[in-house]
Amino acid sequence: MDFVWQYRRAALLCFMMLALRNEPDTSPGGVRTVGGKKTDVWPRKRVARVDGDVILGALFPVHSRSDVHTCGPIIEQEGIQPLEMLLFTLDKINQNATFLPNITIGARILDSCDSDAYALGQAVEFIKGAMTDTGDSEYVCVDGSSPVVKERHPIVGVIGGASSVVSIQVANLLRLFKLPQVSYWSTSPDLSNKDRFDYFFRTVASDVYQARAMVEILKAFNWTYISAVYEDSNYGIKGISAVEDLARASGICIAVSLMVSREAGDTREEEFNKILQELLDKPKAKAVIVYLVERDAKSFFAAVSRFTLSGKFIWIGSDGWGGRQILVAKQEWAVEGAITVQPRARVISKFDEYFTSLKPDTNVRNPWFKEAWESHFECRIPGTADTPFNDFETTCSDDMVLDETSGYQQNSLLQLVAESALAFAHALKDMHADYCGDEPGLCSNMTTISGESLKDYLLNVSFEGHDRQEFHFQPNGDGPPRYTIMNFQRDKNDRYSWKRVGYLDEEIFRLQMKEIHFGRESVGYQGYPVSMCSAPCPPGHEKKISARDSCCWSCNPCSEFQYLSKEDFCTECPLGQKPDKGKTTCVSIPEDYLTYGSAYAIAIITFAIFGIICTLLVAAIFMKYGETPVVKASGRELCYVLLVGIFCSHAITFVLVAKPTTLTCGMTKVSVGVCYALCYAALLTKTNRIYRIFHNKGKKKQKYISPNSQLFITFMFVLIEVVVVVAWLIVSPPGTTHFYPSREQNQLVCTGANDASYTIGLAYPFLLMILCTVYAIKTRNVPGGFNEAKLIGFTMYTTCVIWLAFVPIYFVSASNVAIRVTALSVSIGLSGTVTLVCLFAPRVYIILFHPEENTRHGVMRNTFRSKIENGAFSVAADPPSTYQPCGTKPSATISENIDIQVDIINKNNQQLKLPDASPAAETRA
Repeated sequence: MDFVWQYRRAALLCFMMLALRNEPDTSPGGVRTVGGKKTDVWPRKRVARVDGDVILGALFPVHSRSDVHTCGPIIEQEGIQPLEMLLFTLDKINQNATFLPNITIGARILDSCDSDAYALGQAVEFIKGAMTDTGDSEYVCVDGSSPVVKERHPIVGVIGGASSVVSIQVANLLRLFKLPQVSYWSTSPDLSNKDRFDYFFRTVASDVYQARAMVEILKAFNWTYISAVYEDSNYGIKGISAVEDLARASGICIAVSLMVSREAGDTREEEFNKILQELLDKPKAKAVIVYLVERDAKSFFAAVSRFTLSGKFIWIGSDGWGGRQILVAKQEWAVEGAITVQPRARVISKFDEYFTSLKPDTNVRNPWFKEAWESHFECRIPGTADTPFNDFETTCSDDMVLDETSGYQQNSLLQLVAESALAFAHALKDMHADYCGDEPGLCSNMTTISGESLKDYLLNVSFEGHDRQEFHFQPNGDGPPRYTIMNFQRDKNDRYSWKRVGYLDEEIFRLQMKEIHFGRESVGYQGYPVSMCSAPCPPGHEKKISARDSCCWSCNPCSEFQYLSKEDFCTECPLGQKPDKGKTTCVSIPEDYLTYGSAYAIAIITFAIFGIICTLLVAAIFMKYGETPVVKASGRELCYVLLVGIFCSHAITFVLVAKPTTLTCGMTKVSVGVCYALCYAALLTKTNRIYRIFHNKGKKKQKYISPNSQLFITFMFVLIEVVVVVAWLIVSPPGTTHFYPSREQNQLVCTGANDASYTIGLAYPFLLMILCTVYAIKTRNVPGGFNEAKLIGFTMYTTCVIWLAFVPIYFVSASNVAIRVTALSVSIGLSGTVTLVCLFAPRVYIILFHPEENTRHGVMRNTFRSKIENGAFSVAADPPSTYQPCGTKPSATISENIDIQVDIINKNNQQLKLPDASPAAETRA
């Protein structure tokens, strides 16, 4: 397997060398010979060399990417400064004799021009340098030639590239040859995939954490409607994708997401103009994520300056351009108020001393330094080659110095470059300790350094970085997620600068919102710009999403009985419930039932108490005068039963007013029917007895007219009602239910109280009442002094009127529980009161105010006088043909009827222990 792998590597190398063989030869001066004539070429292939026992390859974007020339102008902050930081770090490592004793680390540094294609060609040089064990006798190219290996020093690893697109291309190549790679600024989430990039490491964290920091900023200012601008590269696409995923999960809408082409060429200005116009079409999306690298960001903000969009937008920047003072030079007002996220790094003051001391004539190990000097001071150094970008007319002078006054500013992310070199150094140190022990220099075990072994040591390094914090790689090879939040501000003196306003340290996010300054034209609500399409709907309003833009909506209020079940949907509350104040859920409508404190309850209870008192007084009087003729003639035993029924008809009011429960509902079902049954059973027995006595046409003695018989008959009638009620309770057990006569009401009632089922318990008493009324009509003409038939008739007529009025009131008042209960209570109580007044008041009046009439003589005198005046004893009077007026001689038929009736009365009087009803007896008296 090793032979096959080595064969594949050699074949790949041969193909690469053949592909590069047709390139023109270039000299250090950047001149090629074509037809015997020397001409300048671009780009020039140069290499910065640092000799050492172990060689590291390095890629830096010394030049920017160019659509026309492949490599554009030289970049000081992004290219020259990182390159010099690597040289500076290697000097410090090699100067420490105890760190790697007798071992020096060298470098071969190449220019990537921030182009993935160009950088891939440059990386081939690292592969050739790594294959120092390749000899002519072992490998043969497919065309028969031998591989040419110019670099004989072992390259054990590579530092770079800067951008993610470059690092991805280079990593795909280096992993084939098992060369570890440590990037300092590549942040694409794809590079965390160890299945694809198993030899890739980076000292910076993945863009996933940068995206999280950006979303936290949006959430802090409640910016829920944003736009995004990103570059067409792995860095831009993956980065903005992570931002959008986290934003949507946090309820933040993306109004428009615009991509910047990497190869726009001459149409670049037109492309940015179009992008800005699309941003202006979404003016409510004031916050804009700008996910670009420095080159594209500079062009973008140049377009912003042309559009004079000061204060129109708030830029949320990525680490590709944030924190760079040079980038915003001469267009500061367009970037004012921007908030950017960049890896946390510390400015290294000793590097400032080193870099500002460099001179073009002494810095010979950096072949691009003279070009950088010319670009920085915009002058020409005599003797330097021409480039497409150094056509300066001024000649550089010897007194020029790199410092802050001349525009020098340290790149804030150079610490990450230093940590890349330190990670390799510490990995080599740990490997040396394991392989060589205390033996100085490269021992035999480290003559050939395996990339696979070095990868394992890299994964486990741990050291203190320049920021005094421990550095270590995460299991996926990423650096620790530490970010600084920067804000581009203008001070009182109109000077612009980047100011630190927050940070993200792994899981901890802090933002000093009071320290953030926005453009003066951007200030909105509470001093912060507003970036939302539609304000959040107030409580109780449903969100109706616009058909044209899903990030915008209108707010429609929920109806009176709807609540907001979802953000965009109002739902009807169930019957008996209504929404709470915020309309977030449904709450029960307070139960409506008659209470003892209501005006209706007080009125009917007062009436019931009055009726109970009267009933008890009548009962007491009847008990006290129970042996008097008036009481005996009234049917004492049935009167007591009737008084019990009247008492119950008043006492039931307290049950009806009570809160409906299973107990009170059961008591209501039983008591309403039974109370009426007691009253009307007694009255029916009375009227039936009278009717049978006065309609007996024979002389046969009547049966079942004794007091005990009458009581038995009464209770048999009542027993029927009890059986009906018990059966009703079994079939329909008592309980409570809620009745909703309207949407606003929630009445607590007994089961069946709101329909006609309660008539089951009253059906039988109604039948008794009707029979009583019939008998009252039939006995309306019996002697009034002997019995209360007429009073019973009046009572029944009045009761019928009461109940005829009650029935419609009860059913019409279904929506008002107070009126319904009041109607039922008053009807029952009034029926008892009518019975009490009509039947018992005359007797009480005689007993209390005319005791002289409360004698047998008085009762018989009234009875006989009534019989003579009526001229007949029966409702069924003699036919008119046989009737004779008073004063005339009665016919034999009339005499016989009178004799029969008197005989019947005498028999009845004997049972009641009263005197005879004959005229002779009256005369004797």
